Amino acid sequence: MIVTITMNPAIDKTVEIDHLMTGGLNRIKKVVYDVGGKGINVSKTIKELGGVSLATGFLCGSTGKMIEHTLSELGIEHDFVWVSG
Repeated sequence: MIVTITMNPAIDKTVEIDHLMTGGLNRIKKVVYDVGGKGINVSKTIKELGGVSLATGFLCGSTGKMIEHTLSELGIEHDFVWVSG
């Protein structure tokens, strides 16, 4: 098993637009939220390749709860340290 450590877990927001209008109004077509951070991204890739990893690091607040919930849904083992923040 590979252990990944993410010191700065995050929720990444990606938006999709039809065409980028520099200096103009750009309307968002689609928004996607995904958990991220270097270690978490490695754990997701290991899972996609059929391997097993343990994601760890530091979490706090509602963002931490969302990250932990999403990793559980993805079937990625995790054991984070909860801190105040």
